[in-house]
Amino acid sequence: MATTEPAGILPIVLEIDPWPAALCGLVAIAVSLYAIRQLRRSYRDKGLQPAHFSSGALVACLIALGIGIGVERLGWRFRLDDHGVVLSAPFDVLRPGGSIAWENVVSVKVVGTSYRGGMSYKLRIEGADGTEIVLSNADRLPKQLMPLLMKLLIEHTPEARRDRFRLQDFETADLEVQGWALGDYTARNGAGTILR
Repeated sequence: MATTEPAGILPIVLEIDPWPAALCGLVAIAVSLYAIRQLRRSYRDKGLQPAHFSSGALVACLIALGIGIGVERLGWRFRLDDHGVVLSAPFDVLRPGGSIAWENVVSVKVVGTSYRGGMSYKLRIEGADGTEIVLSNADRLPKQLMPLLMKLLIEHTPEARRDRFRLQDFETADLEVQGWALGDYTARNGAGTILR
């Protein structure tokens, strides 16, 4: 189905700044190495022999965790275009992404869950084949993105499915922004204009 969008609107690309997560990963690695160094010094001061295997395994696990946190957002990109919705997240083990054609979108909603006394919101897009695209921290998405997403859904998806698009929940999410996230989303349309 051809798009009726004005020239320059599509594709809409949403990205996350990877540097805050990378910095957090580096801090986790540095703290891990410092903690192990202090543990070994403590053993040496007491005249004990450190358990090389257990401390080495702990170091490896903590460094792997730091690397995982640091690279998770590298290459992360969410895209809306003429064909549908695509999430590319090559280093996100839990949500590596996928693609859903407009005609196969069966459900779009903002889901809120209680988290440490506050609310955490996710934008969840489901496809007919079971593909699921989830964007965490939906309360941090640019406000201009949701009306454009709703417009694309109305224009490109079967009318029978439109009652499954609950993006009005985004207004609630927007009013209840809480907590701290590692970087916010940046969105641009096809003309390169930043969406706010």
